[in-house]
Amino acid sequence: MPVRWLVFSALAAVVGLVAVGGGARPAFACATCSCGDPTITSIGTEQAYAGRLRLSLGYAHRSDVSGTPLVDEETRREDRLDLSVAYAPSTWLALVASFPLLERQVSEVDLSRDTMRGTGDLDLRARVTLWRDRGFAPRHLAGVTLGVTLPTARVQDDAMGAPLDLDHQLGGLAVVPRAGVFYTHLRHPWAAFASASVAHLVLVDGEERAGDNLGFTAVAQYQPGETWGVRLGVDGKLEDRAHDGRASIDDTGGFALFVSPGVIVSPLMDLVVELSLQLPVVDALHGRHDESAVLQLATSYDF
Repeated sequence: MPVRWLVFSALAAVVGLVAVGGGARPAFACATCSCGDPTITSIGTEQAYAGRLRLSLGYAHRSDVSGTPLVDEETRREDRLDLSVAYAPSTWLALVASFPLLERQVSEVDLSRDTMRGTGDLDLRARVTLWRDRGFAPRHLAGVTLGVTLPTARVQDDAMGAPLDLDHQLGGLAVVPRAGVFYTHLRHPWAAFASASVAHLVLVDGEERAGDNLGFTAVAQYQPGETWGVRLGVDGKLEDRAHDGRASIDDTGGFALFVSPGVIVSPLMDLVVELSLQLPVVDALHGRHDESAVLQLATSYDF
């Protein structure tokens, strides 16, 4: 079965948000007025101000191949739809919750194919601004991020009731706390965003566990007008090998670096649409493990 239900859901949500954004909302100030800066931002990089509520829907398509050809090669394709809600109770605190729907297809070297569909793991994060150079329309913001991923995905079991391997799971089967730092620079028409975080798995259902990891991202944005901008990002991940009990799993872990060109558009007040393509440029993963380009489409709306 194709992944049309995910794509159609994403497109329907975009249309719905545009319809909502087209209505008049005279009782509320726009996000730009409330934070004093016209920079268009994606969810997770926006300035916090008391009462800011942002709803976002993101779609991503990716694939990867691992293993030895004609021996144990495995190809995975994934379509992911993330519904995210961000709320800022104050100028120094923003809370974000993300809940995914996924379709994952795993193809084995013997031509067998498995398709899994369902909900993924719930991700909860807090973004705490510890320093800003001024209260209104700041140019510099810095702080920390704290979060946890909870194993809310249904466990995929085999005929004997034992959990299948991680490649056949829609979640990580683990509680994963995260901690990181971020920095934002705003000087219209330029903007820059940078962040890094570490994750550690502390509770696992089953014998297999993914490795701890360090992730980082840096984005430069140029916005020549009030309604659109271009972006160039660099994303990296450094991950330990996955383990099955005490034994490490082949073709897992290592370092990968991506370059992500993209565009960000605000066709209506408080509505943002972002399109980017994440391109692998450094592949230093263990064994044979090749990552594909990742297509990403997201839309968000401030209420």
